[in-house]
Amino acid sequence: MYLAGHPSGFRGYTLDGDPLDRLVAGVQMLLVDGRALPMFAALFGYGLARLAERQLASGRDWRQVRRVLRARGRWLLAFGFCHAALLFFGDILGAYGLIGLVLLGFVRR
Repeated sequence: MYLAGHPSGFRGYTLDGDPLDRLVAGVQMLLVDGRALPMFAALFGYGLARLAERQLASGRDWRQVRRVLRARGRWLLAFGFCHAALLFFGDILGAYGLIGLVLLGFVRR
């Protein structure tokens, strides 16, 4: 993807293919490439809930738990930014960090 010298589009697929190549790439993006993303999203949400549950069970109040979850989200954002800037643009860590920060109120519910 990085060394071929061809223009690349979404998920690194080439943009200079014929219509059949584009059709196959579209089907592949739809049915193959994103197949694990829902599982990872569910595991991310479950991990947030378990982390909050453990913190609350250890005697911390919600403000302390919220601080831990915010720190986790910020670290995910930082690692995701570095990874996307230096290694691979399709990083998911930054997105998870942002979602964790934005949807933090739902963890308490």
